[in-house]
Amino acid sequence: MNTQKKLAAIATVIGVAAIGLALPAAAHSAGETKSHHREAGQRSDRNHATLSASITGIPSTVTSARDAHRGAYFTDFELATTAISVPATMPTTGGKRVGIHPTDRSATITGATLTGELRLHASSATGTKKLAFYPSDGSAAVLVTVVTDSAGNATATASRSLSVSYDAAVAAAAPAKVEGRGEGDHRGHRGKGPRH
Repeated sequence: MNTQKKLAAIATVIGVAAIGLALPAAAHSAGETKSHHREAGQRSDRNHATLSASITGIPSTVTSARDAHRGAYFTDFELATTAISVPATMPTTGGKRVGIHPTDRSATITGATLTGELRLHASSATGTKKLAFYPSDGSAAVLVTVVTDSAGNATATASRSLSVSYDAAVAAAAPAKVEGRGEGDHRGHRGKGPRH
């Protein structure tokens, strides 16, 4: 009987020790998960600037902002900060698609035009960024300047109004998701060029 009690006591001690060893590992794993979520939150909290833009020439058969958005976009390319004009010919690499977002979910097409905005990533550090915006309809490129001030506020200006014509061929070739931040817009695909 005494032997059985001793064996039971030894088993209890071993079990407690095993639990004690497992707890730090579990705590470490939970800490990594929490850190990952914090990092993900920090990545999403990026500095942005916006510019007004419009899609024109939308056919009467296109009745939703979502479908209109699929048929027009800009491709942007970062320039030197000293640039005062855009290259006459669109580069073949380094471009990023920028979609025109309706200013609200209930936005409607007025006549043949949809007005919205472009959301541009801006640096969190004080400084200036220059971009060349090429419309998907092949019209002239626009020089865009994004300035981040010492308080971290970003503003954008364009050398002329940002307008692009709807194109059914562009809409047909658009990715399955093209509007909104996670749908092929300004998070873009740097280096993919005018694929978009």
